[in-house]
Amino acid sequence: MDDLAERRNEVAHGNISDDILSNEWLIEYIEFFEAYGPALYEVTMSEALQYDTKYRGIELGQPIKIYKNYIVCISIKNIPIPIKVGDILVAKTTNKLLPFIAGDIQEIQIDKIPYKEISSNTSADIAMKITFKAKQNQSFFLISKYHSGS
Repeated sequence: MDDLAERRNEVAHGNISDDILSNEWLIEYIEFFEAYGPALYEVTMSEALQYDTKYRGIELGQPIKIYKNYIVCISIKNIPIPIKVGDILVAKTTNKLLPFIAGDIQEIQIDKIPYKEISSNTSADIAMKITFKAKQNQSFFLISKYHSGS
């Protein structure tokens, strides 16, 4: 990586030398950043979710059951805000490197009947299809995309 910084400085100051990076070096840099970028995003997002969950999240608790890693069944009782398709479901994991993961709620069902929204005074067992892999040992939180939290 020092070579890349050195090359940047040479170009920025007009001291361009004839030793251009080879295609092999360029490919290695590209492969590194293709792996580094998504990993950095995951870690940063997990850290941000920790605070977002603390200040805006509504605790839903442990799941009743997880189906095929993408359907979270959970019992809700009179939560303070509605649950809507498009809201964010956050999972608190046991992974110390990524303690929080999240994704959009794509579908909500009660007794196999789809709903776009579950009102805040509902008490029911609901199923939510999500965009990340959930596990039975996680606890879940709701963050509304449509509610300011105030």
